[in-house]
Amino acid sequence: VSPHQIKLFKKMINQFINCPKCGTRNFSDDQICGICKTKLNPSKNKNQEINMSVIPQKTNYFVLLLITGGLIFFMYNIFHKDKPNDDTTVISKANSYQPLLPANSTKNYLLSSAQEFKNNFNSLCKRNGLDLYIGKMDIQNGEVNNSVKYIVNEQIEFAGALNKNDNTLIGVTMIGQGNSNISGSGADVLLAMLCLIGSIDPSLSADQRGNILNKLGVLDKDNDILDLSDNITINGIKYSINSSPQLGIMFGAEIP
Repeated sequence: VSPHQIKLFKKMINQFINCPKCGTRNFSDDQICGICKTKLNPSKNKNQEINMSVIPQKTNYFVLLLITGGLIFFMYNIFHKDKPNDDTTVISKANSYQPLLPANSTKNYLLSSAQEFKNNFNSLCKRNGLDLYIGKMDIQNGEVNNSVKYIVNEQIEFAGALNKNDNTLIGVTMIGQGNSNISGSGADVLLAMLCLIGSIDPSLSADQRGNILNKLGVLDKDNDILDLSDNITINGIKYSINSSPQLGIMFGAEIP
């Protein structure tokens, strides 16, 4: 509270003193009479003055609230400014294009089961509106590894290798009998290859899946898709293609 406010407060509560000479009413803190200029009794003034230190002060809770809120906001910005959001950071990584670089991996299988590949393939094709679907799945026991056969249609089927101990999928190959016409049955074969990649490694974007086929020469217009032999390792998975007019197209994925 300022001195000026204290003075006003004294005047508001009618603390006056009468002049001993002319009787004029003066404020208690006046030193001389406003009419006759007689010096007022200082001791009386002192006794009549109100001790402001004992007057209860009203707490301004609105001001305290503003101060407290400001401090909280200030401290929050100090400790949380530029702190990465785990959820905004995850969505950003999933949607950003990552360069495809060969990588080593300690994982010794592609997928946990033959059924997982079927589910991934059918789900991916459905989401993209493709008329491709694995219906029949046939698992056979073998001496070294078990095997699985997936039928898509007359032109496309998959052959997979399963670990004999736990039946994890360790390799899968698409066998395509389509021609090289990208607008005919050859188009379904190319789409099946892309869906194979996406089923084995769902973390890859559509551009990344296409980049794998591009690196293998499949999408190069100067190459004959029925005369290819190449491989590439991405994220610890080896993708390979072998094709000929007699055998058709064989495109596979395995742990190198």
